[in-house]
Amino acid sequence: IRLIIEISRIAERNGLVAKNISVGDMNRVSADSIGADTSGYGTLSLKFSVNSAYPKFLELLHDLETNLRLLDVTDVSFNSTDNGFYDFSVSLNTYWLK
Repeated sequence: IRLIIEISRIAERNGLVAKNISVGDMNRVSADSIGADTSGYGTLSLKFSVNSAYPKFLELLHDLETNLRLLDVTDVSFNSTDNGFYDFSVSLNTYWLK
């Protein structure tokens, strides 16, 4: 929950609204895995979208980059609209110590 609130606040600081936020747990052990999970950290994936002009989106990415939480942006996609704005979709991973 705190991660979603933090992403929403970063977007709001740039005058944007984070929409379609979805969270996925990347630590689920699949049926093909053998043995216990001995990693010392956990990983969480998050996707969200924003509607923005390109310069504002760059500011959002900069704020994500300089945030104290460790984030890896894994995917960015966009669609153009008729009014000069873009629909950006961002996927990222975040990590924490177990």
